[in-house]
Amino acid sequence: MHEAMLYNKLENNKVGCYLCARRCTIADGKLGYCQVRKNEKGTLYSLVYGKACSANPDPIEKKPLWHFHPGALAMSIATVGCNFRCNFCFHPETTIISNGIPKKIGDLFTRADITHHENIRIVQSTYTNSATGQKRSIRKVFRHNYEGELIEINASYIPPLECTPEHEIYVWAGSITKKKAENIQVGDLLIVPKLISNETKEEIIEIAPILGKRKSRIKKSRKTDEKKLKEIMKFREIGLSSREIGKLVDMHPVYLRKLMNELSRDGITENTFYYQNDVVENEGYLKFLSEKGWIPARVSMNEELAELLGYYVAEGWVTKDRNRPNSFRVNFSYGHEEKALVERTATLLKKIFDVTIVVRKRRTSIAVEVTKSSLGVLFKQLCGSSAKTKKVPDLIYTSSKNIILSFLRAYLKGDGTETGNNIAINTVSKRLSIGIYFLLLKLGYLPGWYEWEPPEQKEIEGRLVNQSTIYYVKLNTNTFGRELVGGTRKKLDPDKAVAFRSTKDFWLLPVKTLTKKQYTGPVYNMEVEGEHSYLANFIGVRNCQNWQISHERDIIGRKMSPEKIVEYALETGCTGISYTYTEPTIFFEYAYDTARIAHAKGLFNTFVTNGYMTTDAIDTIASYLDAATVDFKGNANPAFYKTYCHVPKVEPIFDSLKAMKAAGIHIEITNLLVSDVGDDTKEAEKLAQWLVQELGEDTPLHLLRFYPHHKMSNLPPTSIKKLEAAAAASSSAGLKYVYLGNVPGHQGANTICANCGALLIERLGVRTLSVRLTRDGRCPSCNLPIPITLSEDFV
Repeated sequence: MHEAMLYNKLENNKVGCYLCARRCTIADGKLGYCQVRKNEKGTLYSLVYGKACSANPDPIEKKPLWHFHPGALAMSIATVGCNFRCNFCFHPETTIISNGIPKKIGDLFTRADITHHENIRIVQSTYTNSATGQKRSIRKVFRHNYEGELIEINASYIPPLECTPEHEIYVWAGSITKKKAENIQVGDLLIVPKLISNETKEEIIEIAPILGKRKSRIKKSRKTDEKKLKEIMKFREIGLSSREIGKLVDMHPVYLRKLMNELSRDGITENTFYYQNDVVENEGYLKFLSEKGWIPARVSMNEELAELLGYYVAEGWVTKDRNRPNSFRVNFSYGHEEKALVERTATLLKKIFDVTIVVRKRRTSIAVEVTKSSLGVLFKQLCGSSAKTKKVPDLIYTSSKNIILSFLRAYLKGDGTETGNNIAINTVSKRLSIGIYFLLLKLGYLPGWYEWEPPEQKEIEGRLVNQSTIYYVKLNTNTFGRELVGGTRKKLDPDKAVAFRSTKDFWLLPVKTLTKKQYTGPVYNMEVEGEHSYLANFIGVRNCQNWQISHERDIIGRKMSPEKIVEYALETGCTGISYTYTEPTIFFEYAYDTARIAHAKGLFNTFVTNGYMTTDAIDTIASYLDAATVDFKGNANPAFYKTYCHVPKVEPIFDSLKAMKAAGIHIEITNLLVSDVGDDTKEAEKLAQWLVQELGEDTPLHLLRFYPHHKMSNLPPTSIKKLEAAAAASSSAGLKYVYLGNVPGHQGANTICANCGALLIERLGVRTLSVRLTRDGRCPSCNLPIPITLSEDFV
């Protein structure tokens, strides 16, 4: 460990860290928010000093720094840790089984009970399926910060599995054995236990608790505001009658008397203008307080309800009336040739929920509609409300075989395709595709799971429509029988040429490809009783070494001294060092010592940072820091930062930028526009106005395209039009150099002269193809000085 910089010693062996804007007060033996600065008996230590988790030569453009030494090579160095908690940072979405339901392991960790350590959580009354298919209790879930390679194991029929190289996977070699992921080879057989359902009970759905999760506050229809109400009460206090007051405030005396009685009883409070839309019950029926009609308070999860839910997941959605509070409508849409499904859906809705159904014929479809808020919320909670949020209702997973079959048959009638010997479904909801896949496994079948990236846009009836990732689940009905579509099951021929093998208890799936990828973020693991194994994406895996991932001292990285980093940079032809990949603030001491040595050797230093540091930190390193890329997210909107990054205030970032400007550090800005939740054009313009005012019109701004991943995989990629609109708004605000990033091939990556429009620097992705500047950094066409720092050897 290495003693930290920028902290104060406090009473009772506490320390106050003022390196980043969180300014943590850290008790003896505890870690800071970044998890890599620890207080030991009143002395603060950096746990990552000299431990590089990454050291690679990169083009300077990758940072992105496009106005600083274009074409240069920089040694990118990083350690683990961060002072943000970005929900859209890399996070494994590995599917595990929790109480018979497929869930993401990260979600299980989030909902578990916190222990004495932030990265260890206790799981109670929860079982999973082991590698042999047995039910085993989950004891703990672990989270571990990781930087390095992940191995993607892609086997036939199954969703790909990503894991660390050390994680042990079960394989079949005449019997079950295990291999580390890094030792898995193409052709190895992974094991998937046959999880055949034997449930027979019929569950009762209690609807009130489900609706209770979506209670809302509704504004009352008031003819007056708080000021006028106070005026009415004063008139009453001086003895005026309701008729006299009514003439003064232009209200009917009858309404006024009712209002004054209410105010006398409750006073003027928030409840005067709003009421809680609670769930009310009466003789086995319930509704929201604002509703007129009722629905049953409880229904059986039987074959008929499963069938209705199958139709909804395939062809239904829930809409909300924008002009009416808490007003939801359940919709089903069928083709004109699907009249039998229309009639069946209407029959089931009436029989199960006793609601009024409206059938509407449209140009290309027939709609079945129920305007009923309680029913809309119920379907939304059970199954999702739109194509991307659809899911298999949890109770279906733990139901009998006949109920599962009823759900799947209905879903396939509504949204399945049968071609030859195959049935297939496709959906833009990964969660739904995983759910359908699991249900088929529980029926004793082996489906195939596939992912496809379609073209970004498609023309439908003369208009361009954005397209999302599509997930396919396919089943060969000739191989596995025809229970789903009618007919009898055909016995599996062991000699038939199929891309899998089978035993009595396992499907054996051959590995097709192995891919290594770089990853920074948390990885997860579970402690399971018994044989210490579980299913990850339905593949049998072994518990990792729990002691390694449950101790804060386990900081990964190879030992590299500051001197060694500088030496490595010079050996690989780099002209500078970039402190990047993770947040450089949290390895400040390591960066500071390296930067001093680098400057002495003639190398430049750059930070790629979220900017959430103190001005003390900037003042300390300013003499050795030549340039910085400061990364904003979601237009620097405070609500976005609080919700998705767990950052209480964004002001420290702006203060950091001012300090960097004052210190003469070259600054470039990135702004990640996150689809739907952080891509507002007006907010982008507002940020650009601040940059012009405080940093200057020559400040380069990079507008980055968001791509869905992990916890934000439900959002689409940022549209090119949104990026272009934000670029236009930023330019209108006065910025001269606005670029588009993460859009390979777009002309928005090129540097154009702000005066004559000449092409000055041509780029493709993060590669600089050509630089057309004079030796003193001017436009060769109009002689305008361009704010770009050129290398000394620029020709």
